[in-house]
Amino acid sequence: MKRLTSTTLLLSALLAGGCASTSYLAKVNDDKITGTDLKDEFQRKHGGHQKFLLGESETRQFLNVVIDEKLLMQESYRLDLESIPTIQKAVEDYASNRAADHLLKVEIEDKADPTPEQVKEVWEKETTLFYQGRQIVSDTKQEADEVYMQLLFGADFEQLARACSIVPSWIQGGRLSWAGWGSMEPSWEKVVHSLAPGETSEVFEGPKGWEIFQLEQIQGAERPDFAQSSKRIEGILKSRMLKQRKQELSDYLWTKYHAKQVLPHLGLRELADAMNKNPDGPIATWDGGSLSVKQFVSGLERNDFEGLPPGRAEAEVEKQLRQTVNAPLAVVEARARGYEKIPSVEEATKVRQEDLMENALYADYITKDVAVSDSEIQAYYEAHKADFMTPEKRRVSQIVVPTKEDAEAIRKEIADGQAFESLVSRSTDADSAKKKGDLGWITAKDAKGELDAVFTLASDQVSAPIQSKFGFHLIKVTEIVPPKPMSFQQAKPQIKEKLLDQKKREQRKVWIQKLRQAATIEINNAGISAFVKANSPS
Repeated sequence: MKRLTSTTLLLSALLAGGCASTSYLAKVNDDKITGTDLKDEFQRKHGGHQKFLLGESETRQFLNVVIDEKLLMQESYRLDLESIPTIQKAVEDYASNRAADHLLKVEIEDKADPTPEQVKEVWEKETTLFYQGRQIVSDTKQEADEVYMQLLFGADFEQLARACSIVPSWIQGGRLSWAGWGSMEPSWEKVVHSLAPGETSEVFEGPKGWEIFQLEQIQGAERPDFAQSSKRIEGILKSRMLKQRKQELSDYLWTKYHAKQVLPHLGLRELADAMNKNPDGPIATWDGGSLSVKQFVSGLERNDFEGLPPGRAEAEVEKQLRQTVNAPLAVVEARARGYEKIPSVEEATKVRQEDLMENALYADYITKDVAVSDSEIQAYYEAHKADFMTPEKRRVSQIVVPTKEDAEAIRKEIADGQAFESLVSRSTDADSAKKKGDLGWITAKDAKGELDAVFTLASDQVSAPIQSKFGFHLIKVTEIVPPKPMSFQQAKPQIKEKLLDQKKREQRKVWIQKLRQAATIEINNAGISAFVKANSPS
């Protein structure tokens, strides 16, 4: 919704019928509110839900809400809040990012839809053969080349895989299960599918490192039904095309803006050295911009490479560097194409600007002087002590087993006198089993779904089997702490937040009332009737 600029209010209603326009629902200081504005604001306030409340009463109620919003936005423009430097910078950044998003849509998403012909071709050519063989994956190309030389001199592939491969298949001597089209990376398939049974590939870069593959068998299969398999094929093709388009756009941007990696190697040791010697120095540069070592290292996703062999870790860091640099390059390219000026980006940017302006209006004007004193908090506490209680909490233990029958059998043993703790060793949850089944303290808020039955048990009582995605649980309550009144200090933060919220809402009402008294508001009854009729179910 295009929310606007402010000042005066007088409530007047136009008679429906006659020649009254139905193109708008209301005017606020000559600023129109349309049916589209009403729907857009409804979606914003209801988490994007598109279903609109039908009926004239609901429409008029929500129209009043939108009128209030428009008055506040008009006041924000009157106060020139869009000129606040922090808002200007935030809006500029937002516009750049939205323009970059549009670039990615145009160059990647819109060009990554497989055609029906492409889907049909894959179905006809790629769905009747399955391949099985062994792999050896090395950390670096040099290591892979050394392994390949040993194979050329007659070394046993299986033994080398067990001794040298860095991926889990080494346990089976490098053997992989049968794989058909779509189960591996296209670059992997290109190599493997070109081999004849018994042939060994040269060294190639695979998804997990530098790889050598020995094809053992090719097995034919009946072509699957096209109607059943076409969606899967289409999904795989789209995923591959998206990845290819991302890479092509990245290559184009790096070339066009002369982007380059400054440090020749991005191993963890090299990064640590660079951080120690020159953290503010560039790790990558491009026309008109650069990325410092410190900036890059602070944003590294370490979980992606921790525990990897050195070569794989360096490759992962280089991948992250490229992705990091892609973002500002996309902004530069989007700006060069003028994407900040296209209507969808301008409209989204306008909404973002007005959200920030409204936040500033609240913080700097409407609620600037709102405060709650300790005496007010104390008085509220004294008047509402019964509302402030610490919740009941229970300490519980569990045994988890795969089937309901297993759980019922254990429960019978407990009923026959076996101690719960002596049976915990049968639990499939290793973590809690190490602690004799103990799960610690829980409140009713933690016990969701079937687990809420736990709060009906007495101390030392064991539940009936409770099913979850992990299996069937027997829960024992080992200790109960009943609810008790909160002290003033415990309740104080909660009360303060509640009272502040009340005062802020009251202040907003005061501002709205003053703005309405000073504004000219025109309600278009004909427009409302037309809107309700157009949005009524057929």
